[in-house]
Amino acid sequence: MNYDLPLQPEFKDFKRLNQSCLTGAMLVSQLLNNNTNNVWIIEEIARLSLQVRSSKESPLEILRKLGLEGFSGATNYYTYDNSAIETVLRTKKGIPISLAVVLIAVADELQVECYGVNFPGHFLVQLGELLADPFTMEPISDELTQQWLRQSGLSREDAFKVAGPVDIVVRMLNNLLSLAIGKSDFNKALDFSAYQLLLVDDPFPVHFGRIDLWAKLGLPSMAKKEIEFALALAPSPEAESLLAKRLQSLSDWKKKLH
Repeated sequence: MNYDLPLQPEFKDFKRLNQSCLTGAMLVSQLLNNNTNNVWIIEEIARLSLQVRSSKESPLEILRKLGLEGFSGATNYYTYDNSAIETVLRTKKGIPISLAVVLIAVADELQVECYGVNFPGHFLVQLGELLADPFTMEPISDELTQQWLRQSGLSREDAFKVAGPVDIVVRMLNNLLSLAIGKSDFNKALDFSAYQLLLVDDPFPVHFGRIDLWAKLGLPSMAKKEIEFALALAPSPEAESLLAKRLQSLSDWKKKLH
């Protein structure tokens, strides 16, 4: 399926060139605000890095100083602005993944090892030897780590997967997609998922999710095309059978309409 999307070449280059998560976050920010000031964002990260810099940039000190700068979790959690990195830098409020981008970008400037952790439901950051919660800018104790691990029902390997820049941007887009669905803005949700298709290695789940979005817009012919894309990528006979049933239900729906 071809999409005429603004910033399509930039998103493709982001993946192809393995650019930083800050670069990816700026692209996401541009989707939300055409007037995103990328120059200011880069300068602000550099300024923050100078504020945080000390004779010994320990992971705990970096967290402490960013907390003192005012970075913390947003109280108004479910807004698009929480995924716009410029807004997050200006207000110093955000959701875990957008605050994680700030933390990773500052750590990169300071040449301190730092990467995202794709924990389900709450994005985390590994900063040096510390596992950190970017929402609070505090380290996570071993006890709390074990508690979250038990609650997730996953193995440690699955629960604490490293999230590279592309993973981070895909998850940011997924947050925005969920917000759009919550607002019944299915056109916007389709746009966010279209950008995901430019980035993911396995597009099957994205195509599968788009079926319902087209159906909610009352466009069964587009939902049918999405099913055809998904069928070509189906990972198992069970998935093929489920998609065949969805296709049949759409055909029955179209007959009723006529």
